[in-house]
Amino acid sequence: MKTLIKRIEGIPFVNLSGTLQEDDLEEVVSLFEGLLSANELNVVVNLSACEHIHTIIIPELLQFKNRFNAHGGDIKLINVSDYVNSLFSLYGFHPFDIYPSRQAVLKSISRLTTK
Repeated sequence: MKTLIKRIEGIPFVNLSGTLQEDDLEEVVSLFEGLLSANELNVVVNLSACEHIHTIIIPELLQFKNRFNAHGGDIKLINVSDYVNSLFSLYGFHPFDIYPSRQAVLKSISRLTTK
């Protein structure tokens, strides 16, 4: 797994690429804990280069989404492949908002923050 955080219009975009294995869990947890503690409440996760997510990581992502929501923020996904999307669907629901592009997700976040 490779991670890269890039700010676009003040929003952290987390690019996760490669294969997210079970042993990447600690790094993923540390990444999202750091964003929460820095009060970065709206985060976009770009999965365009993500080939696989181990099923042990998916519940952790769901828990972080709930924690961000509890603080008035959200985690949104962009560029999710059909395969990775099917892994999320294994849990019987899909709580993440998925957007096809950076522009679409930024427009969505802009609407939320200007209310």
